[in-house]
Amino acid sequence: MLRVFLSIVCIVSGLVSYWLFRPEIYAFELLNISSSAIFEDVNPLTFWIKNHLADTLWCMAAYLMAIELKVQRYPNFYSMLLWVLPVTSEMLQGMGMVGGTFDWIDLFIYIFLAFIFLLTTQPMKKVQLHLIGITVVAIGILGVIGSKAPKPIPIEYTQATFALQPKQDEIFTKPLLAKTLNSAENISVVLRVPASEEDKITEAQKLINNTIYSTIEKEFAKANYIVRDRAMFAKVLEDDNVSADYAKIHNSTKTDLILELVSYGDIKHNTNKFTDKNGIEQTANVNFAFTGTSAEFKLISVKDNDLVGSYTFYYTPCTLGCTYRINATRASNKLYAIDTDRDAPYEYVAPDVLENFFKECSVRLIKELEAIK
Repeated sequence: MLRVFLSIVCIVSGLVSYWLFRPEIYAFELLNISSSAIFEDVNPLTFWIKNHLADTLWCMAAYLMAIELKVQRYPNFYSMLLWVLPVTSEMLQGMGMVGGTFDWIDLFIYIFLAFIFLLTTQPMKKVQLHLIGITVVAIGILGVIGSKAPKPIPIEYTQATFALQPKQDEIFTKPLLAKTLNSAENISVVLRVPASEEDKITEAQKLINNTIYSTIEKEFAKANYIVRDRAMFAKVLEDDNVSADYAKIHNSTKTDLILELVSYGDIKHNTNKFTDKNGIEQTANVNFAFTGTSAEFKLISVKDNDLVGSYTFYYTPCTLGCTYRINATRASNKLYAIDTDRDAPYEYVAPDVLENFFKECSVRLIKELEAIK
Protein backbone atom coordinates (compact mmCIF):
# COMPACT_ATOMS: atom_id res chain seq x y z
CA MET A 1 0.00 0.00 0.00
CA LEU A 2 2.98 2.30 0.41
CA ARG A 3 3.39 2.42 -3.37
CA VAL A 4 -0.26 3.38 -3.81
CA PHE A 5 0.14 6.19 -1.26
CA LEU A 6 3.32 7.45 -2.91
CA SER A 7 1.60 7.31 -6.30
CA ILE A 8 -1.24 9.50 -5.00
CA VAL A 9 1.28 11.91 -3.49
CA CYS A 10 3.05 12.18 -6.88
CA ILE A 11 -0.21 12.86 -8.72
CA VAL A 12 -1.31 15.54 -6.25
CA SER A 13 2.15 17.11 -6.24
CA GLY A 14 2.09 17.27 -10.02
CA LEU A 15 -1.27 19.03 -9.96
CA VAL A 16 0.04 21.54 -7.40
CA SER A 17 3.08 22.17 -9.59
CA TYR A 18 0.84 22.89 -12.57
CA TRP A 19 -1.42 25.10 -10.44
CA LEU A 20 1.57 27.18 -9.36
CA PHE A 21 3.34 27.37 -12.71
CA ARG A 22 1.00 26.35 -15.59
CA PRO A 23 -2.66 26.87 -14.66
CA GLU A 24 -3.73 26.82 -18.31
CA ILE A 25 -3.96 23.00 -18.59
CA TYR A 26 -7.23 21.50 -19.80
CA ALA A 27 -7.93 19.62 -16.51
CA PHE A 28 -8.14 22.91 -14.59
CA GLU A 29 -10.45 24.32 -17.23
CA LEU A 30 -12.83 21.34 -16.81
CA LEU A 31 -12.72 21.68 -13.01
CA ASN A 32 -13.09 25.48 -13.23
CA ILE A 33 -9.86 25.93 -11.25
CA SER A 34 -7.86 29.08 -11.91
CA SER A 35 -4.54 30.44 -10.74
CA SER A 36 -2.48 33.52 -11.47
CA ALA A 37 0.72 31.46 -11.94
CA ILE A 38 2.39 32.45 -8.69
CA PHE A 39 5.88 31.53 -9.85
CA GLU A 40 7.56 32.49 -13.12
CA ASP A 41 10.36 30.59 -14.87
CA VAL A 42 12.97 33.25 -14.16
CA ASN A 43 15.87 30.84 -13.66
CA PRO A 44 16.84 27.31 -14.81
CA LEU A 45 15.36 25.68 -11.69
CA THR A 46 11.91 27.27 -11.96
CA PHE A 47 12.00 26.67 -15.72
CA TRP A 48 12.57 22.94 -15.13
CA ILE A 49 9.86 22.83 -12.46
CA LYS A 50 7.37 24.58 -14.73
CA ASN A 51 8.02 22.42 -17.78
CA HIS A 52 9.07 19.00 -16.45
CA LEU A 53 8.34 18.43 -12.74
CA ALA A 54 4.67 17.51 -13.06
CA ASP A 55 5.36 15.12 -15.94
CA THR A 56 8.16 13.50 -13.92
CA LEU A 57 5.92 13.04 -10.87
CA TRP A 58 3.08 11.55 -12.92
CA CYS A 59 5.51 9.19 -14.62
CA MET A 60 6.74 8.06 -11.19
CA ALA A 61 3.10 7.53 -10.12
CA ALA A 62 2.48 5.31 -13.16
CA TYR A 63 5.61 3.24 -12.52
CA LEU A 64 4.81 2.84 -8.80
CA MET A 65 1.33 1.59 -9.64
CA ALA A 66 2.78 -0.74 -12.30
CA ILE A 67 5.02 -2.33 -9.66
CA GLU A 68 2.15 -2.55 -7.18
CA LEU A 69 -0.10 -4.29 -9.70
CA LYS A 70 2.71 -6.73 -10.46
CA VAL A 71 3.23 -7.45 -6.77
CA GLN A 72 -0.51 -7.93 -6.20
CA ARG A 73 -0.52 -10.40 -9.13
CA TYR A 74 -2.91 -8.49 -11.31
CA PRO A 75 -2.83 -9.52 -14.98
CA ASN A 76 0.43 -8.42 -16.62
CA PHE A 77 -1.50 -6.44 -19.23
CA TYR A 78 -2.33 -3.67 -16.74
CA SER A 79 1.16 -3.27 -15.36
CA MET A 80 2.68 -3.29 -18.87
CA LEU A 81 0.18 -0.64 -19.94
CA LEU A 82 1.35 1.64 -17.13
CA TRP A 83 5.01 0.99 -18.00
CA VAL A 84 4.60 2.14 -21.60
CA LEU A 85 2.01 4.88 -20.97
CA PRO A 86 4.42 7.85 -20.37
CA VAL A 87 6.66 7.10 -23.36
CA THR A 88 3.71 6.28 -25.63
CA SER A 89 1.85 9.48 -24.74
CA GLU A 90 4.94 11.58 -25.47
CA MET A 91 5.45 9.79 -28.80
CA LEU A 92 1.82 10.38 -29.79
CA GLN A 93 2.24 14.09 -28.97
CA GLY A 94 5.32 14.22 -31.16
CA MET A 95 3.35 12.71 -34.06
CA GLY A 96 0.48 15.16 -33.51
CA MET A 97 -2.01 12.39 -32.79
CA VAL A 98 -2.94 13.70 -29.32
CA GLY A 99 -2.94 17.13 -27.76
CA GLY A 100 0.11 18.44 -25.95
CA THR A 101 3.66 19.47 -26.74
CA PHE A 102 6.36 16.91 -27.44
CA ASP A 103 9.51 17.37 -25.40
CA TRP A 104 12.75 15.43 -25.77
CA ILE A 105 13.68 16.06 -22.15
CA ASP A 106 10.42 14.49 -20.91
CA LEU A 107 11.04 11.46 -23.12
CA PHE A 108 14.51 10.86 -21.70
CA ILE A 109 13.22 11.39 -18.15
CA TYR A 110 10.60 8.67 -18.66
CA ILE A 111 13.17 6.23 -20.04
CA PHE A 112 15.62 7.00 -17.22
CA LEU A 113 12.94 6.54 -14.56
CA ALA A 114 11.86 3.25 -16.10
CA PHE A 115 15.42 1.98 -15.84
CA ILE A 116 15.72 3.12 -12.20
CA PHE A 117 12.43 1.53 -11.14
CA LEU A 118 13.28 -1.70 -12.93
CA LEU A 119 16.71 -1.68 -11.29
CA THR A 120 15.13 -1.62 -7.82
CA THR A 121 12.68 -4.45 -8.51
CA GLN A 122 14.49 -6.90 -10.77
CA PRO A 123 17.60 -9.06 -10.58
CA MET A 124 20.56 -7.56 -12.42
CA LYS A 125 20.30 -10.03 -15.31
CA LYS A 126 16.70 -9.02 -15.96
CA VAL A 127 17.63 -5.36 -15.59
CA GLN A 128 20.18 -5.77 -18.38
CA LEU A 129 17.54 -7.36 -20.60
CA HIS A 130 15.09 -4.57 -19.82
CA LEU A 131 17.77 -1.96 -20.51
CA ILE A 132 18.41 -3.43 -23.95
CA GLY A 133 14.68 -3.53 -24.66
CA ILE A 134 14.14 0.05 -23.50
CA THR A 135 17.08 1.23 -25.64
CA VAL A 136 15.67 -0.47 -28.74
CA VAL A 137 12.22 1.02 -28.12
CA ALA A 138 13.72 4.48 -27.50
CA ILE A 139 15.64 4.35 -30.79
CA GLY A 140 12.47 3.36 -32.60
CA ILE A 141 10.55 6.21 -31.00
CA LEU A 142 13.23 8.72 -31.94
CA GLY A 143 13.17 7.44 -35.52
CA VAL A 144 9.39 7.78 -35.78
CA ILE A 145 9.33 11.28 -34.30
CA GLY A 146 12.40 12.46 -36.21
CA SER A 147 10.97 11.37 -39.56
CA LYS A 148 7.68 13.15 -39.03
CA ALA A 149 7.33 16.42 -40.93
CA PRO A 150 6.86 19.42 -38.62
CA LYS A 151 3.46 20.99 -38.42
CA PRO A 152 3.10 23.98 -40.74
CA ILE A 153 2.90 27.21 -38.78
CA PRO A 154 -0.12 29.23 -39.84
CA ILE A 155 0.91 32.59 -41.23
CA GLU A 156 -0.58 35.71 -39.77
CA TYR A 157 -0.43 38.98 -41.68
CA THR A 158 -0.54 42.54 -40.52
CA GLN A 159 -1.17 45.72 -42.48
CA ALA A 160 1.85 47.96 -42.92
CA THR A 161 2.14 51.39 -44.52
CA PHE A 162 5.60 52.48 -45.61
CA ALA A 163 6.47 56.14 -46.21
CA LEU A 164 10.00 56.75 -47.52
CA GLN A 165 11.93 59.98 -47.30
CA PRO A 166 12.81 61.27 -50.79
CA LYS A 167 16.49 61.24 -51.64
CA GLN A 168 17.70 64.75 -52.40
CA ASP A 169 18.97 65.69 -55.86
CA GLU A 170 22.65 66.53 -56.31
CA ILE A 171 23.26 69.68 -58.38
CA PHE A 172 26.50 71.41 -59.28
CA THR A 173 27.03 74.30 -61.73
CA LYS A 174 29.88 76.62 -62.73
CA PRO A 175 29.57 80.39 -63.24
CA LEU A 176 30.62 79.82 -66.87
CA LEU A 177 27.24 78.19 -67.49
CA ALA A 178 25.45 81.51 -67.04
CA LYS A 179 27.72 83.06 -69.68
CA THR A 180 26.92 80.25 -72.12
CA LEU A 181 23.16 80.47 -71.49
CA ASN A 182 23.17 84.23 -72.09
CA SER A 183 25.32 84.06 -75.21
CA ALA A 184 22.35 83.58 -77.53
CA GLU A 185 18.59 84.06 -77.52
CA ASN A 186 17.96 80.40 -78.23
CA ILE A 187 20.49 77.96 -76.89
CA SER A 188 21.13 74.83 -78.92
CA VAL A 189 21.58 71.54 -77.11
CA VAL A 190 22.26 67.96 -78.13
CA LEU A 191 21.60 64.88 -76.04
CA ARG A 192 24.46 62.44 -75.75
CA VAL A 193 23.39 59.02 -74.50
CA PRO A 194 25.39 56.20 -72.89
CA ALA A 195 27.19 53.96 -75.34
CA SER A 196 25.53 50.55 -75.29
CA GLU A 197 26.43 47.25 -76.83
CA GLU A 198 23.39 46.76 -79.04
CA ASP A 199 23.76 42.99 -79.16
CA LYS A 200 23.59 42.73 -75.37
CA ILE A 201 20.34 44.58 -74.68
CA THR A 202 16.86 43.36 -75.47
CA GLU A 203 14.47 44.93 -77.94
CA ALA A 204 12.24 45.90 -75.02
CA GLN A 205 15.13 47.77 -73.38
CA LYS A 206 15.91 49.53 -76.68
CA LEU A 207 12.32 50.75 -76.83
CA ILE A 208 12.49 51.99 -73.24
CA ASN A 209 15.77 53.81 -73.95
CA ASN A 210 14.39 55.47 -77.07
CA THR A 211 11.32 56.60 -75.14
CA ILE A 212 13.51 58.10 -72.42
CA TYR A 213 15.72 59.95 -74.91
CA SER A 214 12.73 61.28 -76.83
CA THR A 215 11.09 62.46 -73.60
CA ILE A 216 14.17 64.48 -72.62
CA GLU A 217 14.51 66.06 -76.06
CA LYS A 218 10.79 66.89 -76.20
CA GLU A 219 10.88 68.75 -72.87
CA PHE A 220 13.87 70.86 -73.98
CA ALA A 221 12.17 71.64 -77.28
CA LYS A 222 9.02 72.74 -75.40
CA ALA A 223 11.23 75.09 -73.35
CA ASN A 224 12.40 76.80 -76.61
CA TYR A 225 15.82 75.19 -76.73
CA ILE A 226 17.13 74.23 -80.16
CA VAL A 227 17.50 70.46 -79.99
CA ARG A 228 20.09 69.10 -82.37
CA ASP A 229 19.71 65.69 -83.95
CA ARG A 230 21.68 63.07 -82.03
CA ALA A 231 22.44 60.94 -85.07
CA MET A 232 23.84 63.87 -87.11
CA PHE A 233 25.90 65.02 -84.13
CA ALA A 234 27.35 61.53 -83.81
CA LYS A 235 28.32 61.53 -87.50
CA VAL A 236 30.22 64.79 -87.04
CA LEU A 237 32.14 63.29 -84.15
CA GLU A 238 33.20 60.39 -86.35
CA ASP A 239 35.51 62.82 -88.21
CA ASP A 240 38.85 62.60 -86.38
CA ASN A 241 39.77 66.15 -87.39
CA VAL A 242 36.64 67.48 -85.72
CA SER A 243 36.09 65.20 -82.69
CA ALA A 244 39.40 66.22 -81.06
CA ASP A 245 38.62 69.96 -81.18
CA TYR A 246 35.53 71.23 -79.38
CA ALA A 247 35.80 74.60 -81.14
CA LYS A 248 35.42 72.80 -84.48
CA ILE A 249 32.50 70.79 -83.07
CA HIS A 250 30.82 74.07 -82.11
CA ASN A 251 31.38 75.54 -85.59
CA SER A 252 30.34 72.37 -87.41
CA THR A 253 27.21 71.56 -85.42
CA LYS A 254 26.19 75.03 -84.15
CA THR A 255 25.68 73.41 -80.76
CA ASP A 256 26.13 75.34 -77.50
CA LEU A 257 25.61 72.63 -74.93
CA ILE A 258 26.02 68.87 -74.78
CA LEU A 259 23.60 67.31 -72.33
CA GLU A 260 25.09 63.93 -71.56
CA LEU A 261 23.02 61.26 -69.88
CA VAL A 262 25.89 59.60 -68.06
CA SER A 263 23.91 56.75 -66.55
CA TYR A 264 20.63 55.71 -65.03
CA GLY A 265 19.54 52.66 -63.08
CA ASP A 266 17.71 51.21 -60.13
CA ILE A 267 18.65 51.96 -56.54
CA LYS A 268 17.37 50.26 -53.40
CA HIS A 269 15.65 52.05 -50.55
CA ASN A 270 15.56 50.00 -47.34
CA THR A 271 13.51 50.60 -44.23
CA ASN A 272 12.30 48.68 -41.19
CA LYS A 273 9.87 51.40 -40.12
CA PHE A 274 6.18 51.22 -40.92
CA THR A 275 2.83 52.39 -39.60
CA ASP A 276 0.27 49.78 -38.60
CA LYS A 277 -3.46 49.96 -39.30
CA ASN A 278 -3.96 51.94 -36.09
CA GLY A 279 -1.52 54.63 -37.21
CA ILE A 280 1.17 53.58 -34.72
CA GLU A 281 4.77 53.50 -35.93
CA GLN A 282 6.38 50.07 -35.64
CA THR A 283 9.89 48.73 -36.14
CA ALA A 284 10.34 45.36 -37.86
CA ASN A 285 13.19 42.90 -37.31
CA VAL A 286 14.01 42.93 -41.03
CA ASN A 287 14.49 45.57 -43.71
CA PHE A 288 11.98 45.91 -46.53
CA ALA A 289 13.42 46.89 -49.91
CA PHE A 290 11.79 49.29 -52.37
CA THR A 291 13.20 50.07 -55.80
CA GLY A 292 13.72 53.59 -57.02
CA THR A 293 15.95 54.97 -59.73
CA SER A 294 18.51 57.67 -60.37
CA ALA A 295 19.77 59.52 -63.42
CA GLU A 296 23.05 61.40 -63.77
CA PHE A 297 23.53 64.18 -66.32
CA LYS A 298 26.56 66.25 -67.34
CA LEU A 299 26.36 69.57 -69.10
CA ILE A 300 29.30 70.55 -71.31
CA SER A 301 29.87 73.93 -72.89
CA VAL A 302 31.00 73.00 -76.40
CA LYS A 303 32.66 76.30 -77.24
CA ASP A 304 34.63 76.36 -73.97
CA ASN A 305 35.22 72.61 -73.85
CA ASP A 306 34.34 72.62 -70.17
CA LEU A 307 32.09 70.73 -67.79
CA VAL A 308 29.75 73.46 -66.57
CA GLY A 309 27.15 71.42 -64.70
CA SER A 310 26.51 68.07 -63.08
CA TYR A 311 23.05 66.87 -62.03
CA THR A 312 21.92 63.67 -60.33
CA PHE A 313 18.18 63.23 -59.90
CA TYR A 314 16.47 60.60 -57.80
CA TYR A 315 13.10 58.90 -57.85
CA THR A 316 12.03 57.58 -54.44
CA PRO A 317 8.96 55.31 -54.31
CA CYS A 318 6.29 55.41 -51.60
CA THR A 319 6.95 59.00 -50.52
CA LEU A 320 3.20 59.40 -50.03
CA GLY A 321 2.86 55.96 -48.46
CA CYS A 322 2.43 52.42 -49.80
CA THR A 323 0.28 49.91 -47.95
CA TYR A 324 1.00 46.19 -47.98
CA ARG A 325 0.51 43.12 -45.83
CA ILE A 326 3.56 41.65 -44.14
CA ASN A 327 4.23 38.34 -42.42
CA ALA A 328 3.70 38.83 -38.69
CA THR A 329 4.43 35.19 -37.81
CA ARG A 330 8.15 35.30 -38.47
CA ALA A 331 10.79 37.69 -39.70
CA SER A 332 10.23 37.96 -43.45
CA ASN A 333 10.90 40.88 -45.79
CA LYS A 334 8.28 39.85 -48.35
CA LEU A 335 5.51 42.27 -49.21
CA TYR A 336 2.02 41.01 -50.04
CA ALA A 337 -0.85 42.69 -51.84
CA ILE A 338 -3.26 44.20 -49.35
CA ASP A 339 -6.29 42.16 -50.47
CA THR A 340 -4.65 38.75 -51.06
CA ASP A 341 -1.76 36.56 -49.91
CA ARG A 342 -0.15 37.02 -53.33
CA ASP A 343 3.46 38.10 -53.22
CA ALA A 344 3.73 41.71 -54.41
CA PRO A 345 7.46 42.50 -54.53
CA TYR A 346 8.65 46.03 -55.21
CA GLU A 347 11.44 44.83 -57.48
CA TYR A 348 11.60 47.23 -60.41
CA VAL A 349 10.47 50.59 -61.71
CA ALA A 350 7.72 50.20 -64.30
CA PRO A 351 8.37 51.69 -67.78
CA ASP A 352 5.61 54.31 -67.42
CA VAL A 353 7.02 55.39 -64.04
CA LEU A 354 10.48 55.58 -65.59
CA GLU A 355 9.20 57.75 -68.46
CA ASN A 356 7.48 60.12 -66.03
CA PHE A 357 10.64 60.27 -63.93
CA PHE A 358 12.75 61.40 -66.90
CA LYS A 359 10.10 63.93 -67.83
CA GLU A 360 10.35 65.35 -64.32
CA CYS A 361 14.17 65.24 -64.51
CA SER A 362 14.08 67.30 -67.71
CA VAL A 363 11.68 69.84 -66.24
CA ARG A 364 13.76 70.17 -63.06
CA LEU A 365 16.94 70.57 -65.10
CA ILE A 366 15.36 73.23 -67.31
CA LYS A 367 14.21 75.14 -64.22
CA GLU A 368 17.75 75.03 -62.87
CA LEU A 369 19.06 76.49 -66.14
CA GLU A 370 16.38 79.19 -66.25
CA ALA A 371 17.24 80.21 -62.70
CA ILE A 372 20.88 80.77 -63.70
CA LYS A 373 20.14 83.17 -66.54
